[in-house]
Amino acid sequence: MAVETALETLSDAARHNVPRDQLIGQFNKLADSVNRWYVPPEQQVARGVYQSIAGKLMNLPEAPVGSPFPPSAFVAQETTTLRQQRVALLQSQPSLAETASLLR
Repeated sequence: MAVETALETLSDAARHNVPRDQLIGQFNKLADSVNRWYVPPEQQVARGVYQSIAGKLMNLPEAPVGSPFPPSAFVAQETTTLRQQRVALLQSQPSLAETASLLR
């Protein structure tokens, strides 16, 4: 879910030219939202995904006034990485057929 949320947030920001501080704040809020005692540990790992992107956004050089944010090259690179993570996660899950055979 973290990968999908990060992809959606970055894509939406790219379409709407979200201000730098606002986008960093969004990812920090996402990270904070999974840092709760009642969130299962397997969902808390999402914090790392969100914090990583927030950190990378903070490290981007200042762009000239009027330049789109986040930069399209950054969005392309991060969405590629997130999609690769999604594929790896999907491949690590047992298939429906495997799950059904385990239930028999």
